[in-house]
Amino acid sequence: MKKLLWMLSMSAVLLMVSGCGMFKDKEAEQEEAAKDLSEKMEEAGKDLQDDPAGSMKKMTEAMEQFGQKMNEGAKVEPVDYKELKALLPAELSGLAREDATGEKTSALGMKVSKAEATYANDDSRITILIQDMGTLSGMAAMAYGWAFTDMEKESDNGFERTTTYKGHRAFEKYDQSDKDGEINVLVAKRFIVEVKGYDVSMDAIRSALDTVNVAQLVGMKDVGVEK
Repeated sequence: MKKLLWMLSMSAVLLMVSGCGMFKDKEAEQEEAAKDLSEKMEEAGKDLQDDPAGSMKKMTEAMEQFGQKMNEGAKVEPVDYKELKALLPAELSGLAREDATGEKTSALGMKVSKAEATYANDDSRITILIQDMGTLSGMAAMAYGWAFTDMEKESDNGFERTTTYKGHRAFEKYDQSDKDGEINVLVAKRFIVEVKGYDVSMDAIRSALDTVNVAQLVGMKDVGVEK
């Protein structure tokens, strides 16, 4: 278990460092913060076997400090998942809501909250996921390459492309043969709205996205932020 925790924590660090490195010309300070985090996590890991509690405490503190640096010195407490869950529609056109869940998670100083719902009939299914990146808000954009790049790819079977949705950076893709697709939207550099559809048209996926009150999410961008 100790080894597993260490591997997971270091994997997270490596992903963050890699993300920062992709945009080092624009995010030099954040890249430096990620390198500092990596060093602290490695140092804390040396004591994992002899002092697991102390080691995990050091890892948590390092992650908290990193999160604050990435959020320009601010502490960010995620929005209550119940508020995110309230933004999920009760039903979609032709699809009944089968399940709706919400949760807040905290590990190694990282706190996020999310709400998700599934809508389906005998043939089709759509899921809507709303995530508040919380302490990871400063890293939200880096976690999604499309937030910084423009791309468009199209074939006879479908497409992938970056776009905007109501002024927010977004990415969408669709497979015409399977009738599967998704749209992801980064809102206020903090929230991720993800809509996935299975055996539905792209128009149905976009319509599902329209049921989420993105403006209300924008209004929550400073909730839980402590300078």
